[in-house]
Amino acid sequence: MDVEARKFEQQAKENEQKLIAQQQAFDDQLKRIQAELAKQTEENQKILQQQVAQLSQKTQKASSQITLNEELTRIIIDQHLVDAGCEADTQELTYQKGARPERGKNKAIAEWPTVGKQAADYVLFAGLIPIAVVEAKRENENVAGKIHQAERYSRGFKVIEPMQAAWVVQGRTIAWADAEDGHFHIPFVYSCNGRPFVKQLKEQSGTWFRDVREPSNTAEPHEKFHSPEGLLDRLKRSRELAEQKLNAEGFDYLKLRDYQQKAIAAVEVALANNQKNCLLAMATGTGKTRTIIGLMYRFLKAERFKRILFLVDRTSLGTQALDSFKEAQLEENKTLSSIYNIAELGDMAAEAETRVQVATVQAMVKRLFASDNPQTIDTYDCIIVDEAHRGYTLDQEMTEGELQHRDTAQYLSSYRRVLDYFDAVKIGLTATPAKHTTEIFGKPVYTYSYREAVADDWLIDHEPPIRY
Repeated sequence: MDVEARKFEQQAKENEQKLIAQQQAFDDQLKRIQAELAKQTEENQKILQQQVAQLSQKTQKASSQITLNEELTRIIIDQHLVDAGCEADTQELTYQKGARPERGKNKAIAEWPTVGKQAADYVLFAGLIPIAVVEAKRENENVAGKIHQAERYSRGFKVIEPMQAAWVVQGRTIAWADAEDGHFHIPFVYSCNGRPFVKQLKEQSGTWFRDVREPSNTAEPHEKFHSPEGLLDRLKRSRELAEQKLNAEGFDYLKLRDYQQKAIAAVEVALANNQKNCLLAMATGTGKTRTIIGLMYRFLKAERFKRILFLVDRTSLGTQALDSFKEAQLEENKTLSSIYNIAELGDMAAEAETRVQVATVQAMVKRLFASDNPQTIDTYDCIIVDEAHRGYTLDQEMTEGELQHRDTAQYLSSYRRVLDYFDAVKIGLTATPAKHTTEIFGKPVYTYSYREAVADDWLIDHEPPIRY
């Protein structure tokens, strides 16, 4: 039994050693297989990354070559014209198919013949009045440089019965002179390719517009077209007459302080010099809102502007402004609210009789960019921004790849989009101009600092006493 026990013990040790050797061999084989799999995975990932990069390059190259031709962009432009309040159909509503202007209808008639063999892409009619010319281009063309073609069509257009000449509506006896000893027979011209306006692609996007009645008027990009009613209002409204009324209008009945009068005068002078963005920097407590009430009243009384948007970033600021509109006395002890129709927060209808609209930036973003029926770009011709330094940002810069493949709206400041959407004068009001504020509105046209207010005894430079 002892001999057999030793024999079995020896066999057990031998078997244990074999098992350990087999386990070691198995572990070595497993590590080798894992290493091979890891190596294959790295190689596969590299191959996959190379394939993705190649595909991305091919996609980018292909997408850069896919551009809409003029015929397709006209379909987009048709929709923009319809949104602005015109009948438009580049296929059916054409001169060749018998389309003609009609009284009481706003039409965008395509392929209207002008002098020679040239034809305007669109001529916009407000009733029987030829009010604007539109030059349509393919998607990737420089639309800013093509607006002179629309100007050429304006020169070559012939006003025939029963049309009514636009210059007669303005009260003139002859059409507007151009720089080439000729005349513009249509006052407004557009050039567009259907692309939404992106500041980084300024000359290749947006709807470019020029008022050709004055040689000093330059072309500028907008989000969309003006409405026919807005163009007629621009045609009939005399800026020169309004500025004459402002110069003749006194300040005494407004009961303003001297520096408040200087602030208003500075804005009016800047606007008279064709400055479209103005900034007032006035210290807290010096009556910025009272100054703006006086400015708004003078603008509306002189008919310098049709409708003013008073923009705030918080509902509480809008409520405070509305209370001031109802309390601050103006001419004959009347308030701004009792003289003009003011639309309050939440009332975004912008009816014809509305002269002042108070709204938050957030409400305007929804109204313009999340609505099936957004307002036209000429709904407001003056925007006054209260506390213009607070809560606002600028657009983000986009790379070339992002410009081609991303939704540009993701990179745009909502606040800046609201300001840029309307074809309007922008007036910012702040006590502390920030860098982004001056980038939008420019340097202040008038500054009344805290030190000046203290020196003039309008403010104090110490804390009030504590009474026990």
